[in-house]
Formats: sequence, C-alpha cells, structure tokens
Amino acid sequence: LINDSCVFGVEDLALLLKQHYLVAHKFYINYQPAAYFCLLKEILNRTHSPAPFDTSIYAEIPLVEISRGVAISNLTHPEWFLKLHEWEYT
Repeated sequence: LINDSCVFGVEDLALLLKQHYLVAHKFYINYQPAAYFCLLKEILNRTHSPAPFDTSIYAEIPLVEISRGVAISNLTHPEWFLKLHEWEYT
C-alpha cells in the first residue's frame, strides 16, 4: 500500500502476465519502476507477436450479454450485474 492505495510491483508481474485482464491498475514510476518497465516491454512484445486472444472470457460479462440482447433473467453471471449496482450506491 502506498498512500492507502494498492500498487503493483515486481513481485506481482508473474501473476499479472498470466491473467486475462485488459487493465492492471496501478503502477507508480517511483515505486519499483522495474515493474512498470517490464510490463511495458511485455506489452510491446505482444504487440509485435500477438498471442491468440480468447474473447469468450469477456462474452459472459453481464453488460456485454445485455448489449447482445440477452435478457437479465438469462445472464450467465447475474450476481456480477447486481454487485455492479451495489457499488454505485455505496
């Protein structure tokens, strides 16, 4: 924690690079800058040699399903949708 905020560092890179997330928030250049630059290097490498991208992971996100016309009663993970709305009111 830095200033009451979770920040990724070098020890987090191995796990982060195995995940399917599109965003990793946050890195501080003044906290373990090697983590930032290693991740940047990996992103550049993936740009030039892209790996297959599995979109099925994202297809089950409630807002994606709703935009495809899936009824709320038929969502794969309706609890995610409900949790999203809980966060709006806290």
